[in-house]
Amino acid sequence: MTEPQLVKRKRSPSLEKTQATKEAILQAARIHFAEVGFAKAKVSDIAKKANIANGTIYSYFKTKEELFEGVIEDILQQDLRLIRATDLQENQTVYSFLLEHLDKIVGTVEKSGRDGISRLVLKEGENFPNIKEIYFRRILSPYLVEFEKLIQIAIDRKEIAPVNTKEFSLLLIAPTWMGVLYNGMLQNIETININNLFRTNLYALFHTNFHKLE
Repeated sequence: MTEPQLVKRKRSPSLEKTQATKEAILQAARIHFAEVGFAKAKVSDIAKKANIANGTIYSYFKTKEELFEGVIEDILQQDLRLIRATDLQENQTVYSFLLEHLDKIVGTVEKSGRDGISRLVLKEGENFPNIKEIYFRRILSPYLVEFEKLIQIAIDRKEIAPVNTKEFSLLLIAPTWMGVLYNGMLQNIETININNLFRTNLYALFHTNFHKLE
């Protein structure tokens, strides 16, 4: 009588390995999207950068749009901590609060590759409205909402004159966008310091009397 053979079960990848694979995919995708854009990005090239099989990516992300959203989510978790108006201390001015927190975020925009993703959205957003919507909904909009709250606090405290909070919020981020555009699309030889742009603009916004134009 022959003994029954034991069937060996395949072990599922450990949680650590699964997470490491996902992080490798996202890192490779962030670099590849920034290098070639969304339209020209290929899953096979991303897999090659991540040192994994092509099919492995589809176990984590079903479409290229889903992978792009994963990159945005990774940026939020790794590089961007949302600045909340509720974090402002009573004895702290809105100006010093924004300088303290935003200066750090602006300082990593190029090192982290966020500049490349921003340029991608600017260049390809019209042809791929999904990526524009993802970027605005997940990154830009939450910050603008908190900026408007902070600016209203600054107005109420008389730190600045009454202004249109939405327009003022856009002015806060304008230098960063201009710096990203200038360094990556308009000028490749002599780049500018985006942090210096941000600081100069922030100082001007909070130390200038704005008058509503009729």
